[in-house]
Amino acid sequence: MVVEGQYREIQRVIYGMGELVLVNEYKKFGVPRDIWFTKDNKQRARHMKRYALCIKESLSQSTNSQKVAVEPKHKGKKPGQRKRKRAEKTASFPLAKKPRQTTDLDSSDEFA
Repeated sequence: MVVEGQYREIQRVIYGMGELVLVNEYKKFGVPRDIWFTKDNKQRARHMKRYALCIKESLSQSTNSQKVAVEPKHKGKKPGQRKRKRAEKTASFPLAKKPRQTTDLDSSDEFA
């Protein structure tokens, strides 16, 4: 899956083998490669969780508490979109009335 691949890439960055590099703000989470591989899965998960919680963006934890993901900035809404009250009236402009068109039947003198 794509998400699991992204988590693996973040782990590679933390122990210094990925294509990406930690910025100075997150260098404290960097771990030497040999120390990373001596840790068991529980220790690695705890380290990754501390890294994820330090990210400045808002985070959301899964319902089974196994994954932490970054929430979208607009949380599913378009920028500038606002929530309206249920009974709020909206302003709309009335449509201009069109003149009535006459047909051939209206103007015929046959029925007079």
